Amino acid sequence: MPVMSDHDALLLAILENPDDDAPRLVFADYVQESGDDDRAAFIRDQIELAKTPDWEPFAARWRRRAIEEQAGDRWRSTLPWHDSWSPRHPFRRGLGYAIKTDAVRHLLEHGDALFASAPIGELHLPGGSMQEYEEFARRPWLSRVRSVRFWSLASPNFPVLALSASPLATGLRSMVFEKASGPGMSFLIESLFQSPIGRKLKELSFRVGDGSQLDLVEALEAGGETNLERLTFDNMGFDAPAADRLGTSPVLATLSSLEFANMYFADAQLLSILNGRLRRIERLVLRDVGFRSNDPDALVPLANRVRFPRIRQLDFTKSYGFREQIPSLVRKLKVGLRSLRLAGIRLGEGTVGAIVDSTFWPFLVELDLSHNDLDDGAARALLAAIPPKELVTLDLRGNDAISSGRKTELRRQYGEAILI
Repeated sequence: MPVMSDHDALLLAILENPDDDAPRLVFADYVQESGDDDRAAFIRDQIELAKTPDWEPFAARWRRRAIEEQAGDRWRSTLPWHDSWSPRHPFRRGLGYAIKTDAVRHLLEHGDALFASAPIGELHLPGGSMQEYEEFARRPWLSRVRSVRFWSLASPNFPVLALSASPLATGLRSMVFEKASGPGMSFLIESLFQSPIGRKLKELSFRVGDGSQLDLVEALEAGGETNLERLTFDNMGFDAPAADRLGTSPVLATLSSLEFANMYFADAQLLSILNGRLRRIERLVLRDVGFRSNDPDALVPLANRVRFPRIRQLDFTKSYGFREQIPSLVRKLKVGLRSLRLAGIRLGEGTVGAIVDSTFWPFLVELDLSHNDLDDGAARALLAAIPPKELVTLDLRGNDAISSGRKTELRRQYGEAILI
């Protein structure tokens, strides 16, 4: 019997316990002892990143790195599969985690070898026949999969039905539908949430859908109470009935993260959701969202809700229609906020002053005010404030009305945190 190398023995320990950090840290020590300090640091940093909330200093510092460094491009050659199979970010917790395949038959042909060579946990799945996906759902390595992304399917009937019926997909916690506009989508989600797999899901994302999503929202409740923690709607049609139904849905009660992107809401539609059952919400994202309201205090009831002190991250990046509502909201927000992203929304005069006077200002880790046409008045407000002790990023890029003299003062006061 051939003697197993130290590398192979450590990898085997990781494969047998893919959710345990300890063998990965031992592997990082081995890599460092082999002379690759940078890769060992990358493994340790990714392990730390995986257990760090998005709004904490370590995660914010990670985002300051170049995308090539975040993606681990230097170590793609260590992946046990061809580059064309890999998504942009194939690593998680330091080792190969995500693969993207153009055909299900590739997984059926090579899956055993792939899963024996890396702690794979995320699959980007294409179209395929029902027969192929039924065979896929019988593979023993399916129990190690934590996340699936349906990247080329308008209506992923076959994979969802096969996974819903599979007794092996016990570890599945996240589903992303890159195209959610096909016929029968609500039926698929209803079937999913009536299965044991659906009741274990923690994250669900819908992208690119048209028409009303009322049936889709109702389908989320098909299996009774869910355990969803993260819910995303991106470029999805949302009319008043769908918004009202989501606002009263028990699905909201368990969410820690709710995200809307590339969508439009009238006043009542958005508020019916935000004033709904968001009892545990920590992260709220309204990115590239249109909002119509003539009431400058429209968002204040949101901040007044008892649950709102749990919010750690608010992201209004590139959303329009919030210019008049942001100052009132900022004045009401509580101490717990750590990350505030207000890029590209044409902030009104006095908003920056309201931020630095807020109760959450001393605790901020990240503040994105980029591309807002801010001037020296905003710069003076920042210069008059004591910088938060844990501030990692103050992004002022794209505010060309700030004079060069004020920029120099801001760099001196905020040091490495500032981007300008």
